[in-house]
Amino acid sequence: METNIQKRFYWHTHHLILVEICHDYKGRVLHILTRKKEHERGTRINLLQPVKGSLPQEVIEAGQVFNKAWQARDEVDQACEEARQSCEEAWQAHNKVGEVYDRAWRARDEAWRVYEEAQKVYAIASQAYEEAQQAYDKVGRAYEEASQAYEEAQRAYNKASQAYDEAEQTYVKVLNNNMPAIMLLHEEECPDCPWDGETIFPGT
Repeated sequence: METNIQKRFYWHTHHLILVEICHDYKGRVLHILTRKKEHERGTRINLLQPVKGSLPQEVIEAGQVFNKAWQARDEVDQACEEARQSCEEAWQAHNKVGEVYDRAWRARDEAWRVYEEAQKVYAIASQAYEEAQQAYDKVGRAYEEASQAYEEAQRAYNKASQAYDEAEQTYVKVLNNNMPAIMLLHEEECPDCPWDGETIFPGT
């Protein structure tokens, strides 16, 4: 995590927000160049600048909490996705072995009907059935474990997401409470900025 959270604050990361933490400057620039309207790109990139002066300490502290919550949510989200993928892979394996199990069951049933004429065939099919059943049970347990891991990861993600939402609300509240000081700093550092209090594209 960035030791000096002040370096993470940027002006006009989004056109409706004056100042906020920018987690990925290069990624944001790429997003603007590829996803935003062509006539807006120059303005957006020119105004996307790091805050050079000192923001109010209360904003910095709230930003640190917000940044930690964002990172925690991102890490848990990644773990949740990995658990979901493992769960999906286990489910697919479970289904594949289930198909083998069903085929083995039908083969044993057929062999049983012709048992008197094909006792050896029945024995071979029965062994295959038992092996398939063991494999099916094993993969079934793996699926259950993966499913439990996914549920735990989902709960962790929900908890982290709640913490993120709370931190964001606190951050926005503190930001709004300190807006007069921030506006003074903005006027000093962005003297020609078209920001009207809500957007860098007034009248649109």
